Formats: sequence, C-alpha cells, structure tokens
Amino acid sequence: ALSCSCQVISRLLSMPLKHPLETSLRFEAGPDKNQLRRAFAKLMDSGHALVAPLRSWARDIDAQITSLPLDPVGHFLLSTVQANSPQAFDHAIQAMALAGAMALRARGNPGDVRLAMLAGLLHDIGELYLDPALIGAGDMLDLPRFAQMAVHPQRGEQLLTSLGHYPGALTRAIGEHHERLDGSGYPARLTGDKLSPLGRLLCIVEATLGMLALPGTGWIRASFALRVIPGEFDAHLLG
Repeated sequence: ALSCSCQVISRLLSMPLKHPLETSLRFEAGPDKNQLRRAFAKLMDSGHALVAPLRSWARDIDAQITSLPLDPVGHFLLSTVQANSPQAFDHAIQAMALAGAMALRARGNPGDVRLAMLAGLLHDIGELYLDPALIGAGDMLDLPRFAQMAVHPQRGEQLLTSLGHYPGALTRAIGEHHERLDGSGYPARLTGDKLSPLGRLLCIVEATLGMLALPGTGWIRASFALRVIPGEFDAHLLG
C-alpha cells in the first residue's frame, strides 16, 4: 500500500498544472481586514519617513481599509508574504498608504482611493514566484538575476487577472509599476500615454519607497530625486 501511495504521489508531482495552484484555492472565511489596520497603525507609530507626510491622510486611509475589495486568495497570498518576508509585507503596507494618500490628494472618489490602496498593497505579489534570494536584494544584480526580477510585474498582473476578482485597471497598473514615462522602466519599456493613470501613480509609489529604503534618505531628498530626470514621472502626480 505504501509503495502504491508513493507511486501515486510521484505521478501527481510530475504532472504540470494548467494554472497556478493558488488560483484554484477556496476559503470559507474572508480576509481579516483588521490585520491590515493594525499593520497600518504600526507604520504610523514608527519612525518611517512616510509618517509625517501621511499624517494628514491617516484617518481617511484607515477608514477605507475595511472596505478594500481584497478577495480571500489575495489575502492568503499576502499572509504568505507576511510569514516569509516581513520586510516585503511592510513594503506592501507602505505602498498601500502612500497610494491612498496620493489618490486622496488628487480628490479621487472613495472607489478610486480604495483601488489605489489595493494596487499598492498587491503591486509586488508577483515576487512570490521569484528566487527568495532576489527579494529585497540591495546589491547590484547581474543580467541573469535582473532578468528574473524584471518579470515579476507581469507575473503579478497575470496571477491577479486569472483570479477574476480584480478590475482590469488594477491588474494593468500592477504590470506597469516599474515602468517610466520616458521608456526607461521595465519590463515593457512603455512610454507616455501607454501607461495607465493608476500605473503612473504606482510608478511613483514604488520609486519613492525604494529611495526611502536607502540609508540617510529622507522625504525631501526623495522628493527632489524624483524630479532630477524631467519626464521620467507624471509631473501632476509628483505634485
């Protein structure tokens, strides 16, 4: 019987899946949004450079968290990120907060604000499919390692699209979050109007958080660095 079971398991493991396993998962309980609220409160109680500029928007951001249209599979994937890479989870919370504040500052309606926050929260979900050694790497990447890293926006977009729960504007923006208006981004080197409005916002969110993660970089210095190359980012959103 044991031999037979091993043969069955071996056969199952050798069979390629048509879709990622997580897209077929079903959960009886929905996501606990209070976990996200606690994570946001922890950010606002920290000494992170985002705290001061976010303070004016904190109450409105917190109020929207429990209404985020995060499906159970998305919550499961985020929980996996939190368990395996707390630093990456903190980055997701920071992106959610900054994207929400930018949408609020642009006078977006509540739906726009929630969409921006959810896009920030899930923008790096494609990193789950990368070599863990690449996540949060602070050193320079050689070409093969960069090639692996560069596909994570597309993987995130494809995964969330396959779930069928998220609007196209959100999944498209996640695929664009490392692009630049001048074509210097990746993976598709999109330019100008080829980037969606939400994608343009995520580009700035990602670049800002990347700069703030560098030692000695404060809010003013990051804000200045975003403007050094004219045309790299959306000037209206930078404001």
